[in-house]
Amino acid sequence: MPSRFIKEINKEYLELEETLPEEKESFVDSFYEEDVYYEVGEHVYHDTFKDGIVVSVENKLVNIAFGKKYGIKKLMKNHKSLRKIW
Repeated sequence: MPSRFIKEINKEYLELEETLPEEKESFVDSFYEEDVYYEVGEHVYHDTFKDGIVVSVENKLVNIAFGKKYGIKKLMKNHKSLRKIW
């Protein structure tokens, strides 16, 4: 697989035998199937980190503050060990 930086190189410096493959969706996008919705301040539970509170949400990731032992962790919203506390 060619480097993702090849497209940034001026083509006159490249000797290409065939064209570059089309960009495919990233692993994260292909893995991410379920749209899970989190809100800041919401209480969650993680199998390893235990109870936590959502501090920010960014696209497919959620930042969660766990206890002093673990601090703030950035996890995928659909992480199998993460669930909302209702």
